[in-house]
Formats: sequence, C-alpha cells, structure tokens
Amino acid sequence: MNIESLPKYYSPKSPKLNDSTPATGGDVLTTTDVMAAQGMVQAEAPLGFNLFLSKVGVQSPDKAVSGLVDEAMKISSQCRHIEDLEEEKKCVVIGIIARYAYADYSRSAASVRECDCCNGEGFIDAEVFTNKVQFPDGKPPAWAKCTKGVLPSYWEEWRSVREKARVLCPACKGKKILSNACRCHGRGRVVDEAMTREMRGVPVFKECDKCSGRGYSRLTFSTVKEALNAVWPELKRKIAYESVRPFYERIVSVCFEAESSAGSALRKVTR
Repeated sequence: MNIESLPKYYSPKSPKLNDSTPATGGDVLTTTDVMAAQGMVQAEAPLGFNLFLSKVGVQSPDKAVSGLVDEAMKISSQCRHIEDLEEEKKCVVIGIIARYAYADYSRSAASVRECDCCNGEGFIDAEVFTNKVQFPDGKPPAWAKCTKGVLPSYWEEWRSVREKARVLCPACKGKKILSNACRCHGRGRVVDEAMTREMRGVPVFKECDKCSGRGYSRLTFSTVKEALNAVWPELKRKIAYESVRPFYERIVSVCFEAESSAGSALRKVTR
C-alpha cells in the first residue's frame, strides 16, 4: 500500500464495517488493517509519518514541526554559524528554520497561502485620487436646475484630492489567499514555442523553467532570512546565503527523506 492512499481511510465513502475475516493483501485492506499498519509505521518512522499526515491535513503540524526541530538540532553542527550561537538563540533560530522548511515541504500545486500583500485581510490601505466639487461663489440656487442655458459649471469647481482609502487587494482580488501553483497551472510543463514553430504547429512541451517541473513555486529563502533577521539581526546576507541557506535546504530534504522512509515502511507491513 502506498502512503498516498492513506488519507482516503480518514474519510471513506463506504467503510467496511462487518464481521468478515480481514485480509492484508492488495486492495482488500480493511480500515482496521490500515489502522494497525499505521501504528507500526508510527513506531518505525515517526517523523516521516507525522510529516505526511500533517501535509495532507489529517493532523496538526505541531508534532511534525517538533520532530523536525529535534532532527535539525542533531545536525546543527553542519552550519558553524548556527552552532556558535547561544543555546537559547540557537533553539529559536532552528525553530524558525524548521517551521519554514515544513511550509516549503508541504507546498503543492493545489495548496494556498496567505496573501503577502494584504496579510490575509483582502483589503489594503492605499492612496487614491478622488474628484471633489466645491462652490467658490456659493451653491447654485434651486432655480438653476430647471432653467435652460444655466450650467452647473458656472458655480461648480472640480479638483482631484489625494486621500487614503480602504481598497480591494490587487494581488488576491479580496480572496485573502494566493495559490502556490506555478504559471504552468501545476502541470510542470509548458509549450516550447520555438520547437512548436519548427514542427509546424504541432505542440511540443518542455519542463517549466520557473518551477523546474514541480508545478508549484517554492518558498523563497529571502522570506526565511527576513524571519531570521527578526531574532538574529547580526546575520549578514553573505553568511545567510552561503552558510544558513544550505542548512535550510538540508532540513527541507530531511522532510522528503523521512516521508520516503515512512512510505517504505508502510509498503513493507502491508504487502
């Protein structure tokens, strides 16, 4: 059984609840069999199992992030600048790296994130120009509205006024969230226009240059650095990108490796 099939057992359309003899082969796994298998996988590969369940929304990410922090602490010696920090600051820095590494790992073409422009509010404060009317010589009399040949412009004077207003967020259009899908719409492939012209209109596809075939955009390290600078203000750009970034990428890789180990353990106990 593949680990990707687990979520359906948490909300099955027709669970098998009867007294028939359970089996552990192929497609005849019952809910009880799967729950027992999960217990074995939890004991053998707890980090990968918690990461996967958190990613698919079955459980809270707190346990997964906590396990990721413990794993990051074990290999913190790989980054000298983090290892040399005071113990308290080191724990805070590694906690931030672990949370962002989990956020990067759990992204997909179908996932969404809070809008960075409006911070999830749907509206922003912006300066806008509003046309205002004023009457330098006093408001026109009532008879001016019903008299031919007398125009409102004889009394009115229009001017543009700059003022702050609450407007719809231009990034998310008021939805408060943004999709993580790449411009290739999550496919990971785009049309190669040059090759398509050579083939006289026959569509030729290539790997998307922006997402490298993943189908979604990764979390940028500049976002991680900004969060780190809040608690580690002396962190310089060169150190961040040359030393801290490889460590962060290593923690992201740990997430995928741990999930792979959990998947292997699940296939082993359900074969």
